[in-house]
Amino acid sequence: MDIATLLPHLAPRSVTGPVDRVVSGVSHNSREIGPNDLFVAIRGAQVDGRRFASNLHCAGVIADAPVEVLPGVTVIDVSSTRLALARAAAAIQGFPGRELPVVGITGTNGKTTTAHLLEAATAHAGCRSLLLGTTGHRLAGRPIPAQHTTPEATVIQHLLRRAVDEDCDHAIMEVSSIGLDLHRVESLPFRVAAFTSFSQDHLDFHGDMERYFAAKTRLFTELLAPDGVAVLHADDPHIARLELPRQSTLRYGRSPHCDVRITAPEADLSGCRASLQVFGRTLALHTPLVGAHNLENSVCAFTIGLALGLAPEPLLAGLAAAPPVPGRLQPVPSVDHAPTVFVDYAHTPDALTRVLEALRALTPGRIHTVFGCGGDRDRDKRPHMGRAAEQGSDAIWVTSDNPRSEDQQAIIDHILAGLQRPASVFADRRRAIDNAIAASGPTDVVLVAGKGHETTQTIDGVT
Repeated sequence: MDIATLLPHLAPRSVTGPVDRVVSGVSHNSREIGPNDLFVAIRGAQVDGRRFASNLHCAGVIADAPVEVLPGVTVIDVSSTRLALARAAAAIQGFPGRELPVVGITGTNGKTTTAHLLEAATAHAGCRSLLLGTTGHRLAGRPIPAQHTTPEATVIQHLLRRAVDEDCDHAIMEVSSIGLDLHRVESLPFRVAAFTSFSQDHLDFHGDMERYFAAKTRLFTELLAPDGVAVLHADDPHIARLELPRQSTLRYGRSPHCDVRITAPEADLSGCRASLQVFGRTLALHTPLVGAHNLENSVCAFTIGLALGLAPEPLLAGLAAAPPVPGRLQPVPSVDHAPTVFVDYAHTPDALTRVLEALRALTPGRIHTVFGCGGDRDRDKRPHMGRAAEQGSDAIWVTSDNPRSEDQQAIIDHILAGLQRPASVFADRRRAIDNAIAASGPTDVVLVAGKGHETTQTIDGVT
């Protein structure tokens, strides 16, 4: 593809330089740029990409402000560099998102579990998937490392092209609000878009709840294909106010008007069971995952499978056989007479509340919760996290999460401000976990919350 062919997809304000150069790639990372590539000079919060453009031997530079380049390098001026990056990446890869169904799953909580369950359920139905998400990516079952919940547009389009070339049946993506705001999923006509939940998170990025909700809803109002299907959790009051007059919609939950209605739910430490009322049929669902929230995630995955046109029976069989989702209310093997220990990713007040509610119904003894809050992230939620832990636990062990560049004790103090009774405090996460387990009896549960599948900490900027 030459620059002239690419330009209509970018809607440039102006173009300076030759347009007959052949383009083979695009990136906003100057270290990845070769002589036939386009460099997108993004002006970020900390680094202005334009400062790297003047030394690059490349086909062209895309920028939204004046930029210096070497002789012979084409300058493409656009109104949004991030939007241009996504559109250029899709065009150079031949728009692979138009060649296979793409499923987008958004929500404050539940994205990862739902995506993993959908992968397992559709595999049981004979489908090959590309999975893009928080705990890693998989192409037809083969793992690929991940850095972001929603990767950069260049990574997305590259992996979608590989999925098409390897005859995958669909792609499953976790779609974060930040990924939506940064246009990482532009030029993707989503065949199915699902909304699992909505509660406070990422206000350090979005500013307030309305802007956070608006970012989420772009998946449905702007990026869902004209013939796409929206899958909505009808029991969430925020999601219930989302009106989609143009697209078909499938609603799931406990409400009587749901297309997939949950009835007679049961739960214990072996998993969850329920009856599903689906278009006049009664079907039995079982998941080995613990907690009412995971029952809802399972039903969401099932409903997405229906939206993809798959039969219900293999989907249900796949959900019943689905492996544990890493770090999502995942039990830790223990010795006799030791407490039951779970690791979970709950890092929002709502997620922590729901996990503790699920464990309370299944715990004969006391619940000990070990948790912290991430640094350089939404500070307003920290006292709310403390309050959620206090309301759902018998004993609280406040510790560090990923403090990043913030002072660990300052983060802990923000959490303690939300408490009304004393808590045990150990900044060292290992000591907090060890002490919580040592203080617990054989009928107790210890919940280690916040980091889930993560195996490292970032302290003082070092991981």
